[in-house]
Amino acid sequence: MITKEELIESVKNAGVVRGDILNLKVSLRAIGKIEGGAETLIDSFIEVVGDEGTIISDSFISTQLKSSKDKRLTDQETPSYAGAFTNAMVKHPKSVRSTHPIQKFVAIGKMAEELMNNHCESDFAYGVLKQMLSLNGKNVKIGPEDKVPGVGTTHIVLCEIGYEQDKLAKGVYYENHKSEVVFHDVNWVGGCGYGFNNLMPLFKEKGALIGQADIGNTEVKVTSMPKTYEIEKRVLKDKPESILCNNPSCIDCRLSWEFSDSTYLKFIIEHLIQGKIKKALGAIYYKIFSRKVKGQENITF
Repeated sequence: MITKEELIESVKNAGVVRGDILNLKVSLRAIGKIEGGAETLIDSFIEVVGDEGTIISDSFISTQLKSSKDKRLTDQETPSYAGAFTNAMVKHPKSVRSTHPIQKFVAIGKMAEELMNNHCESDFAYGVLKQMLSLNGKNVKIGPEDKVPGVGTTHIVLCEIGYEQDKLAKGVYYENHKSEVVFHDVNWVGGCGYGFNNLMPLFKEKGALIGQADIGNTEVKVTSMPKTYEIEKRVLKDKPESILCNNPSCIDCRLSWEFSDSTYLKFIIEHLIQGKIKKALGAIYYKIFSRKVKGQENITF
């Protein structure tokens, strides 16, 4: 059983200090059994950053096709798909959750109110992370790369550069400030987290890695948000294909981007020949129900 004292020691050894603003991406399962569970890990981070610090996690929620018959409404209590740690933060008595209909963030600490209250339906989907850049925030990853892929700044860069991507016409139904039920589209580009991992070695090579340490059964890595952002901006502007994963059946990497390395027809034929009917049908479905999005619509960078 991993204790709070052990967690605090690991986090400090990785380079987290008082006053830090942290972008947390955590796999609880990778750590192992913690005495007190997710709440203990949250309290450990709060204790390390102190009264002047802030901890933030994405608490994004699942989307649906606009044409779906099940027009379920989402609200501030809608659970996130991001996992047990994130949902424990949402339930924490001191947490504040942003009101963006889909890309909700959750925060605890000195800057929580300011960061979350500025993030609503009209804002940049990753606006919280962009604000953290100017505050010299840190990325904190706990878990293996296949469980906790990438860092948040990659999303900012892809949107700012303005690459075009086919995106499924999905979003959420929610009640706006006028008490009207409306649909909010996913109108920004995204990416394959496994492909984002291609950039991780560069962070260490180019000096973005602040530190790393063992934590339970896995590892905690801390990187500088401004530095990962600078590295990604430089690399992805010249070589965007750097974030394409190696999975030949990944529709996101093989098909969706303007810089993807295949075509719908080629992908469908190849997978039919290989007997991968579901993947071929998936590509057809994606082609029919997707639309082109560039960076983030209605946002000027």
